[in-house]
Amino acid sequence: MKGRGTKRRKNEKFGLEVPRPNDIRRALKIDDETSTSHWRDALTREAKTVLPALRILDENENVPPGFKFIELLTIFDIKMDLTRKARIYARGDQTDTPTSVTYASVVTRESIRIGFVLASLNDLEVLTADVAGAYLNAPCAEKVYTILGEEFGDYAGRKAIIVMALYGLKSAGYSWRTFCARVLREELHFIPCRADMDVWRRAARKGSGERYYEYIFIYTDDIISISKYPRRILDEMNKYFSLKVDSIH
Repeated sequence: MKGRGTKRRKNEKFGLEVPRPNDIRRALKIDDETSTSHWRDALTREAKTVLPALRILDENENVPPGFKFIELLTIFDIKMDLTRKARIYARGDQTDTPTSVTYASVVTRESIRIGFVLASLNDLEVLTADVAGAYLNAPCAEKVYTILGEEFGDYAGRKAIIVMALYGLKSAGYSWRTFCARVLREELHFIPCRADMDVWRRAARKGSGERYYEYIFIYTDDIISISKYPRRILDEMNKYFSLKVDSIH
């Protein structure tokens, strides 16, 4: 039983204090106490990433009929290199579960193993990459709006409609999967394999004229490209959603 005056224990990681969820003021105060800007920079980066997913309403503009209010939740973390990280989520628990599919399927381990064998047997190269803010590339499938907090700076207190699949929404995974599949099929002309719908193939030719199939494997926002020229595939994909440059290897 807690005694009178007992203080709540701080959340720490690597010996450093991690602000509690949504405690923006504490995050900024830690920066002031340590004469740094680590948490402030992390919040600025995340807000900049999330803003394109929002349509901020004018101060005298009303929310359209049929839209449900949900809150945003900011989670703080510290990575192993001591980089501070802030991630803004939508409170999907405050919305009703959609009647349609809500999850994103992923490529199986068995398919990946087979892909590596094919690459070895056919003298193909393999490259991997992460999609930056993957869900934020897909249109939001739900009618929801929010009120922006102080992490959004000058926009704090403004109402905003969530127009892209913000992390935390129940339909976000499926929205991203649908958008990614449309790009692969309609723009890059890949087709899914029948045995695993997250394995995509496209007919190609080597410099010698030999015909073969090049592949893309999708695991949520992680991509594996198998081809004689895998970087070309990633460059094509980068036209439709950004790939993290330092993740390509």
